[in-house]
Order: sequence, then C-alpha cells, then structure tokens
Amino acid sequence: MSVILRKRKLSKGGFSLWLDYYKNGKRTNETLYSVDGKSTLKLTGNKKKDYEVLALAESIREQREKQINDGVSIGVIKRNNNVEQVLNLYLEKYVNSNSYANAKYNFQVFLNFVGAGASIKSVDKLLIDNFFIHLKDREIKNVTINQYISYLFTFFNWCIEKEYISKNPTTHIKKLKKESTKREYLTFNEIDLFSKVDKFNHTKVAFIFSCFTGLRMIDVKNLQWNDIRGNSIYLKIKKTGKYETIPLNATANKILNDIDKENDYIFNLPKQRRTIEYQLKAICELAGITKHITYHCSRHTFATILLSSGVDIYTVSKLLGHSSVSMTEIYSNLINENKVNAINSIPNLEI
Repeated sequence: MSVILRKRKLSKGGFSLWLDYYKNGKRTNETLYSVDGKSTLKLTGNKKKDYEVLALAESIREQREKQINDGVSIGVIKRNNNVEQVLNLYLEKYVNSNSYANAKYNFQVFLNFVGAGASIKSVDKLLIDNFFIHLKDREIKNVTINQYISYLFTFFNWCIEKEYISKNPTTHIKKLKKESTKREYLTFNEIDLFSKVDKFNHTKVAFIFSCFTGLRMIDVKNLQWNDIRGNSIYLKIKKTGKYETIPLNATANKILNDIDKENDYIFNLPKQRRTIEYQLKAICELAGITKHITYHCSRHTFATILLSSGVDIYTVSKLLGHSSVSMTEIYSNLINENKVNAINSIPNLEI
C-alpha cells in the first residue's frame, strides 16, 4: 500500500505538507511536523530550506509506507513531541505521588543524556544501548540500572499507547543480575548511639520505629493514628497490598506515646527519599557509626534483633511480611557470621 506526500496551499503563502494513506481501513491525513515537533513542515519559497523540508517529508513518507507494508502499528507524529515535553506530561498525569520524585530523578538522568530538545521518535535501540553503557561507565549498581530499565520500559509503552511512537526501544534490554551485597544493620548499642544524636529528629525517630517494627519507609510515611489498634498496627502494606497486623513492643509504644497527635499521619518525614537518606547518613556520622546505613537497613536491624533474641525464623518471616521463609534466610546468615566472629574473638591459649 502506498503513502502519498501531498501539499496544501496556505492563505498566508507557501504550502503545508501532509501524508495521505489508509490506516486500519480508514483514510488518514497526517500533518507533518519538524523534528522537534514544534512546527509544521511547510514550503516557503526558499530553495535551500524547501529542499531540506522535502527531504525530511520524503523520509517520513518512506517510513510510513514501510510501517504499513510491514504491518507495524503507526505512531502519528504530534505537536510538542520532544523527549522533555512528553516526559513531563507522563510524569504529571500518569506517575503516582509515591514514586514521583524517584521517577523524575531517573528520567532527568536520561534526559540529560539524550538532550531535552531531542525528538521522542529519535530514541532508538542504539541510543538506549549507549545510555545503559553510560550508566555502567559511571559504575552505577545493577539494582539501580534495573530501576532505569523498568521506568523507561513503562514510559515507552505509554508512548506507544498515546501514538507518539510505534515501537518500544527498550524491549531488547534485559535486567541485570543483582550483585551480592552486604546487608548492613545496626546493633543495639549502635541504635542507642543513633538515638542520642540531636539532629533531624523526625527522620531519626521514624527510622528507630522501623527498627522495632520492620515497617518500610513508604509504610511509615503512610502510617496514621487510626492504623494503631490497641497494642498493634493494622496496616495495608504498600508493596504487597495485603493487610498485616504488627505487634508493638515497649520501645515502639514509647515512640508513639511521645508524638503529639496533631495530624492524622504519625510521622512527618521529608517528601523525597534522597533527603531522608542524606539525613540518616548525617546522623550516623554524628553518632560515630561508619556503616553505610540506608532507611531499608531498619528492616535488616529488626530481623537481626529478633533472630539474635532467639525468635524462630518462621515468626520473623511473618513479621517481615515475607512470602516465604527463604527470603528471610539471609538474615540467619548474618547471625551465623556474628557467631563466627564471636568465636574468633576468643584469645588463643598456648598449650
């Protein structure tokens, strides 16, 4: 099936260019736009510029014809379809508030690489490959690179749905194997040192609360006073979508009792995760803690405290909300390392 390049005379002089073809059995007239999507392609009478415009129009015509003959879904070129504008539209309308800040940061890194003025249709497999080579060259961890893959894959699927593009340029990218990383946690003595730092108190108290409940950062952010039922938390966990009952020990109860009930939400944490992680790092430095502690380490701490106190792994698994005991076994390995270190610390006896 052929695609015809046509021109239409403009009232103010010159000619606009458009394509005439059949799409899904219906005749389609597609207006052609410049590479940045900001203006329509038109002939003005300037021979040099008109030659370039016709070359671009013919290139688009050939692409459309090939797509139709190959049976590929056609993405109609739209106004304002450079990468930055499309990304901003996606972020504002289709990314939920809980992941907005993280998604925006990831997309900004991508945008810095491709260039804000680049056309969304210019993002192809080669550019995507070069972007991920760029990330690896920066020695970014595999788990973080996988996050970029997920964000971009979802974004480009949305672009197909909205007819900005016809193919997802990230489908050939495979997620990387997670590196074996050391799971840091705080000992009871380190928690005591941490608690004595008089700085970033909202973040400090929330982190300690997680150390004694196992709640993730997002669940602590969402925790409200009506989620407290007697001596327990009854909460819908964000990650699993399931309601869990989490008993409160004396430390967790004391933390709650010391907080004023001025708002529905219990903890007043900064909105951005990066801010919270920065504050945790600062508190650890002031406490003399040299470990690399992130908010998620509070769950590691919770698990190791329980296992060190003799709680069986099955119960720990349930308290963490793990779907299987195998997910909890990593913490048993931490406890075993501690046992080995304890034995090795015994002085040698010369016999």
